[in-house]
Amino acid sequence: MANREASQTPRWRRRIAWAYVLAICVLSLSFIVVPAIGVGRLLLDPAWRGSDIAPAVLEWHDALSRRIGPWALERVASGRAGSLDKYEVSGNEWPLLSAVMYLWSSEAVQRQWQRQHSPGIAPAARDAEYIAAAAALVADPGHAGWVRAHWGDAYLDERNLFYRMMLVAGLDSFERLGGDSRYHELLETQVRSLSTELDASPHGLLEDYPGETYSVDVALAYAALARARERLDIADDGWRARTARAFGVALHDPEVSLPAYAVSADEGVPLGPARGVGLSMMLAWTPSLWPALGNDWYARYAGAFWQERMGFAGFREFAAAPDSPDWTFEIDAGPVLAGYGTAASALGLAATRAHGDMERAYALTSEALLAAWPLPNGTLLGPRILSNAIDAPYTGEAALLFALTRTPPDGAAAATRATPPGVWIVLALLLLIGIGDPARRVVRLLRADRTGQRVA
Repeated sequence: MANREASQTPRWRRRIAWAYVLAICVLSLSFIVVPAIGVGRLLLDPAWRGSDIAPAVLEWHDALSRRIGPWALERVASGRAGSLDKYEVSGNEWPLLSAVMYLWSSEAVQRQWQRQHSPGIAPAARDAEYIAAAAALVADPGHAGWVRAHWGDAYLDERNLFYRMMLVAGLDSFERLGGDSRYHELLETQVRSLSTELDASPHGLLEDYPGETYSVDVALAYAALARARERLDIADDGWRARTARAFGVALHDPEVSLPAYAVSADEGVPLGPARGVGLSMMLAWTPSLWPALGNDWYARYAGAFWQERMGFAGFREFAAAPDSPDWTFEIDAGPVLAGYGTAASALGLAATRAHGDMERAYALTSEALLAAWPLPNGTLLGPRILSNAIDAPYTGEAALLFALTRTPPDGAAAATRATPPGVWIVLALLLLIGIGDPARRVVRLLRADRTGQRVA
């Protein structure tokens, strides 16, 4: 009798064990089982194969609007941006990227609403306060602290390409969405001055930071300027035709005949290989800037960087070669896994949609749905985890919505390919873990209660 009593678990300990297991069950249900079922249902929706923005994306955009607006206002009011070191990339650059990509996706949502003559309040009017908050962050001088540290008080007058490009892109988008003219003078001044400076530069290039020039930022600057100049009715005088000189053969990675990721603005030479993270973002904009050149680049990119292996499909960060790093990490590119570039594939979704390549777009979309791991409250857990939790918590979600809202050209055929098998395999494994592990714990406790065994 004494031995049996000694082997039994005290009542208080059993209660703690049950509380712990129930907590595991709730967490598993909330963060694994329900999201897994949700992803499975999303994958069965044919809307992802077509050109329109899928209904789920509209819901996620609405959820992001309600979060990013208050965050932007709070961040501007806090003044935190001015306290960061000038070399802290994610803390300095990503807040602006978050705001601008949110504004770009808002434009796409508004265009679809207009195109489909949808009932109700226009998205731009419904989200006006959030759109204004994002624009306020972009225009906030406090968010220019790091580039002022790099360039001094002339940071708005020369070079400083990335920041000035963000100003033009964000403020032009704000006005396109029905925003007022509060930033118009700043916008027009930057459009004219940056256009002139790029045009007068030896190779059509300007530095982002001292000694650092990235082709992707140059391309985005030209795209943003071309959009703004057209809307503001600024005379062209051959300006657009001259922009392509920044991407001539002399500035290409000779191995793949595509623009190098980093270049020298002074000498007009490549400083390294072409990379997926830069090319994907560039190719999302080339159809509107240089259609013929962009189509050629896209064909080369798909040929040298697209891979299908291990049950997945996507763009590599580095072109396939014996010495290409297949497992690495870099702040702009994110994790590189078996050659697949995280950012290259996420932004590659924007490029595939922009070029009407719906077969590759669907493969990337299905993988993005799995990686996003949407929660019931509209949070995209995967992108949130990959963001800067303190300074830019919504960068990943804004980037994914930007990609999912790119509009393919008219006549793009709907995708017919199957979902990559790796997506279903990973989903099944996660669902098995989410159900199996809590179930095993519950059965173990029930058995212990029935037999009177001690809980380990």
